[in-house]
Amino acid sequence: FRAATANDDNFVMYIPNESTQNISNFTVKEAQIVDRTRHDNGFGVVGAVNREPVADGAELMCYNGFSKDDYIIQQWQGTGSLGPQFGTSPFYVSCWARNSDTTASYKGLIWFNKGNTTDQGWQLMQDTNHRIYFFCYGAGFNNSVDGSGDSAKITDGKWHHIFACVSAGSQKLYFDGELVGTASHTFGSVSQNPASLVIGRWAGNMTSAYQWRGDIALVRLGKLGAGTTQLPEMQVKKMYREEKKLFQKNAKCTIHGDSDNVTAMAYDKRKEILHVGTPSGRSDFQGLQRINNTTVGITSSISASNGLIAEQ
Repeated sequence: FRAATANDDNFVMYIPNESTQNISNFTVKEAQIVDRTRHDNGFGVVGAVNREPVADGAELMCYNGFSKDDYIIQQWQGTGSLGPQFGTSPFYVSCWARNSDTTASYKGLIWFNKGNTTDQGWQLMQDTNHRIYFFCYGAGFNNSVDGSGDSAKITDGKWHHIFACVSAGSQKLYFDGELVGTASHTFGSVSQNPASLVIGRWAGNMTSAYQWRGDIALVRLGKLGAGTTQLPEMQVKKMYREEKKLFQKNAKCTIHGDSDNVTAMAYDKRKEILHVGTPSGRSDFQGLQRINNTTVGITSSISASNGLIAEQ
């Protein structure tokens, strides 16, 4: 049951007179992870999923403890292009993953499809040889792209970046910033309705224990811009290099303090540092990583040039 409006939906259970009903495994939970896009369609946790830092003292969080009964889900229903219902537009899927399990089993990272089917969607998984692959269903044509040999295996207990890019007639798979697989394929239209986005397990059916047996962080997917079919390889490499810094011990990536009310911003072109002011102080970012902060609140403005910072 999914409530369609805030306060007007009721879940009604009808029990006939003079009957005995046994009800088990019944839970009601609100979405636990907010969607900050215009869709405002939050993620829910089925069962119990753990959340912890990606490294000691790091601010970036990851998720683990997945099983066929424990996973993260976002459900979509409606007309038009909603969320990951990209139609025939080129799109990408990206995440970071860590795993040391060597069980010869399929392991699902991210899955998108209609219900619990293998219709016209896609899945990002690890195969029985521990190799990462991206698989598209659609329009009667199924195809996958994977890394050759040992180029995309995750069994070493270290964090790795996975990036798949799909366009009409072409699929590419990157592993730690390197292109490890290409395929030619027309994937049809990703426009299922209703549809589910599942993180932490393969959900082609609800009985297979094809869950991810490690950690997942920074899951992202999106439609590519008009006229773009594949991201340049250098852009994927840069993404890997910048995000890798967040998986180090004590790495910071959030605005300092208790307030997320940004009162002023300035970019130092010479030093390539972004300064963000809030009532809690100033946070200084180099790329995605916060490298410094102050504790004096910023009320109105920041100006920065070649390391000199003026603020109020």
